[in-house]
Amino acid sequence: MDGETDQGASFEERVLEELGQVNQKLDSLLGEIGRLKGRSLEQRVREQITHYLRGVVSAARIVELEDVLARFDLGAVDPPELEALEKADLLAEGLRRDGAAHPVHVVAEISWRVNEHDVKRAHDRARTLAIGAGRPAIGAVISDDIPSGHVIEAARALGVAVIDGDGTVLEVGGLIDVPNDTAE
Repeated sequence: MDGETDQGASFEERVLEELGQVNQKLDSLLGEIGRLKGRSLEQRVREQITHYLRGVVSAARIVELEDVLARFDLGAVDPPELEALEKADLLAEGLRRDGAAHPVHVVAEISWRVNEHDVKRAHDRARTLAIGAGRPAIGAVISDDIPSGHVIEAARALGVAVIDGDGTVLEVGGLIDVPNDTAE
């Protein structure tokens, strides 16, 4: 009887181990699919920038990091903040939609499924850009999936715009002004 119990336990252990391996492979596969979907969304946003940012700024256009850095006050931000900005998914500029038509930068984090961490990164990177470039900035997250209520609340609290994969603005966000001591 003990032999049967040992064989049963051994069989169960093998099945559990194999199930664990299957779960790891599924998690890995889902991560890869998410990255592919995120890249696809990034490409769509780049190709249709005015569509995706129309509810946040008018006359939106993509700007390259090198162009921004050419006018950047490197002494105004810490190196880790600059490194984080360099990893932003998208930098753009456009005109504020508040009637004043002043130019602003937009820093967007683009993902298949955004979370609170993406919202925080968009806010922090927009703040870094506003300080270093001496121009107000808006943080935004763009997501293929409809963000959860927690993500929307986090964005509202930090003033980050939330845009879905169709270009619908779910949360308008706010402007990060240039601090007075760094304004031109």
